[in-house]
Amino acid sequence: MTPTDRHARITTLFHDALEQPAAERLAWLERTCPDTDLRTAVTAMLAAHGGDDGFLDQPFLARTETGATTEAPPDVRIQGQPIGPWRIEERLGAGGMGVVYRASRADGLYERTVALKLLAPGTILASGEPLARRLAAERQILARLEHPGIARLYDGGVTEEGLPYLALELVDGEPITDYADRHDLNAAQRVDLFAQACDAVAYAHRNLVVHRDLKPAHILIAENAVGREAIVKLLDFGVSALLGDPTGDGLTLPTVPRALTPSYAAPEQVRGEPVTTAADVYALGVVLYELLTGQRPYDLSGKTASEVERLVAEVEPPLPSTVASPERARTLRGDLDTIVMKALAKEPERRYASAEALALDLRRHLRGLPVEARPATARYRLSRFVRRHRVGVAATAAVVLVTATLIGFYTARLAAERDRTAEALLRAEGTLAFLEETILSGDPQQGDFDAPLSAVLDSAAARVEAIEDPAVAAAVGLALATVYIGRGLPEPAEQHAREAFAFYDAEEEETGIPTTERGQALNQIATAIRDQRRLEDALPYHAQAIAHLRRVEDGAFGLSLALNNYGATLFKL
Repeated sequence: MTPTDRHARITTLFHDALEQPAAERLAWLERTCPDTDLRTAVTAMLAAHGGDDGFLDQPFLARTETGATTEAPPDVRIQGQPIGPWRIEERLGAGGMGVVYRASRADGLYERTVALKLLAPGTILASGEPLARRLAAERQILARLEHPGIARLYDGGVTEEGLPYLALELVDGEPITDYADRHDLNAAQRVDLFAQACDAVAYAHRNLVVHRDLKPAHILIAENAVGREAIVKLLDFGVSALLGDPTGDGLTLPTVPRALTPSYAAPEQVRGEPVTTAADVYALGVVLYELLTGQRPYDLSGKTASEVERLVAEVEPPLPSTVASPERARTLRGDLDTIVMKALAKEPERRYASAEALALDLRRHLRGLPVEARPATARYRLSRFVRRHRVGVAATAAVVLVTATLIGFYTARLAAERDRTAEALLRAEGTLAFLEETILSGDPQQGDFDAPLSAVLDSAAARVEAIEDPAVAAAVGLALATVYIGRGLPEPAEQHAREAFAFYDAEEEETGIPTTERGQALNQIATAIRDQRRLEDALPYHAQAIAHLRRVEDGAFGLSLALNNYGATLFKL
């Protein structure tokens, strides 16, 4: 079974299991799936799902090194027993990483009550990694995260009986959505509270940690006894992943199992693709949508795995203001609609570049300042349609995609570089004239309107050499590189990206002004080289692209794309 088939099978079993009564899911899974590894993965996903159907009250099942399925130690036997220096008091719940208990310090050194995460001995992850090793990784992760908005790690270890455990800060709070509803918070108060959660996520991202499973149950609100001030606490890094490996223990992204909650998972997660910080930004968008409207962007109940993937990856959710109550809809219409939809963009590069950027835009809105987010244009929606139907699309589809890329690029540039308006306009006109000629070359009266898309691209590429204006040729070449990469043709993509880079590099040397185009060309070169499996060769170009785009005044979008592509290359190493 290929990794893709395995992912599809696990996802199908997961959604089918959710349709069973909560008390019968595990028995149903035993009957339906004879593969122990698949069952273990689905069991972990069900536990991580954390819905309101009572599943977390069921025993946590784990597979031991011998392959037997065992229950975590029964509460009746474990309560009152010492675990390291801690004494179990009561069970709080269960999740994809184990059972959580309330525990207190038992050695008398000091008084403290904690949430003790306890695992079955010898537990093996679906990836084949010992769960004790994963717990050690989680201990390392949490030890790096010292932030008031993230539950602290106090202790961790393995008992003499081989039980791995973590002693975490015990948060007496409730999910952010429940807290907001119980206190009848208005939209502004909800946004302010949510922005604090974004701050905690941004801190984790700066420490190279992706949560991967953000949802209201993992964003708790506690109240300070003094003044009843609301305090945000981010929980459960049990499925988090390190973007780097500074500890040297080899715990990088490839060792992390795919665990997610479908209702909050980004399109790239449901497709089983590499996960970056952009997935957390998407999950924050879902939480914000739910916080403001009282419902999630999609109703996934009863949906098959393929239906879930199609909805999340292709279907645009309704604007928050169209599903909220009438009294709240007026508040959401405009900026908040736009901010939420930007966070929920299907493509990672169209989302906010970071959780911090999302928080900043929300606070701009609260202060009555212009926000950075802009509504999706008709041109973008058209490009989405083209991508969904790209199989079998011929000349017109290629031209629409390239045209959308170039027009959008020049529109942004005209706004950002007003002193170069005339020059940019001439380039745009020249570029569009070239595209018009390309369209006319596929006139149905000439018999080649239904030419294969690859043939049309090759024809357009050949015509670039005839363009007299080198600026127009560079812009067209950069756009063609983008399309070639999307078509899985990295060799011609690299060629066009290098030719475009040569122009933009010379232009920058002449003017002294760093441009987004130069960084985009470097990013396309790196991506094309990576897609030719020359991973080590791609790294210097990634580094140059990222360093350059950090210097560009309007380079945030390009920088987010470059960082995402760099992460994808590291994942393949």
